[in-house]
Parts: sequence; structure tokens; C-alpha cells
Amino acid sequence: MLVGVAVTSLINIQESDVLHDSRLELTRKLHILQAHLLHYQTLLHNFRLSVCFILETPNPAMESEAFTEEQRKASKEVMEQETKNLLSEIDRLAKRREMLSSRLKNVMDLAFATVNIEDSKQTRTLTEATVRDSAAMKQVSLFLRNWSPHQVLTYYHQISYLTMVFLPASFLAVSIMIFHAEPI
Repeated sequence: MLVGVAVTSLINIQESDVLHDSRLELTRKLHILQAHLLHYQTLLHNFRLSVCFILETPNPAMESEAFTEEQRKASKEVMEQETKNLLSEIDRLAKRREMLSSRLKNVMDLAFATVNIEDSKQTRTLTEATVRDSAAMKQVSLFLRNWSPHQVLTYYHQISYLTMVFLPASFLAVSIMIFHAEPI
């Protein structure tokens, strides 16, 4: 019972956290909670098997001649009643675990949907930038298409000369500035 209350409070906390923030750390916590619920399911199943074994297996100690038939019958009735009560409680706990698991799945779906929406927004921004870049490149190619091969070659030579002059000078200026800079 105490485990169920603790898991419920953890799921409540995670639900509110996911609604406000969708960090990777939260999804890891949700997966850890799901792992605990799966372990709890295994424990309930094993407990059910043990109780069913007790219900179906006669108590060999009651076969002793020290007990009367009435005592054996009374003991069997009490054992059946108690094992049925235990099975009923196990069923209740299993249904509660299923409900918690469903809530947890809902929160995990919300977290993943939030991440997917954010990814879609970033992909859209990237696509828009790519379209703008493609349009600019198309304009450049249309501009250069009207030139003769000699003009294009001259243009590329000019760009190469400018790069050869300014790139080393820029590198040298930055290097000197870095080595001679004084801390503030």
C-alpha cells in the first residue's frame, strides 16, 4: 500500500513537471518509474502464484491424528477465506498498478509529443533558411550564366587574389592580437 502511494505521488510530480518543462532528464525519470511499475507487476504475479499454491495445496500438518475432522475442516475454511481475501487484495493492487501505468504512459506520450513539436519547429526554421539560401544561389547562377567563360574565369581569379591577400593578413592580425592582449 505504501509503495502505491509513493509511486502515485512520484507520478503526480512528474506529470506537473512535464506540463511545464520537457527536458531529457524528465523522460529518464519517467522510464525509471515505468521500470519500477514493471517490477511491481512481477512481484504481484509471484505473490499471486504463492497464494494460489497455498489455496490449492492441503496442509500436511493438518493430517496429523492430533487434529479432529472438525478442526481440519475449520482450518481449511479459514485458510480458503484468507487466501481469497489475499487474492482479492492482489487483484486490487494489480488494477491500481495498471491505472498508474496508464497515467505514466500518458505523461510519457505528452513529453514525447512536446519534444516532437519542438523538433518540427526547428526543422521548419531550417527548411525556410535552406529555401532562402537556394534562392540566393539561383540568382547567382542566373547572373553568372549571362557571362562568357572568360568573364567567369576572370571573376574567380579576382576572388582568389583577394583571398590570398586578405586571409593571411587577417590571420596574422588576429594572432598578434591574441598573443599581445593583456588581461582586463
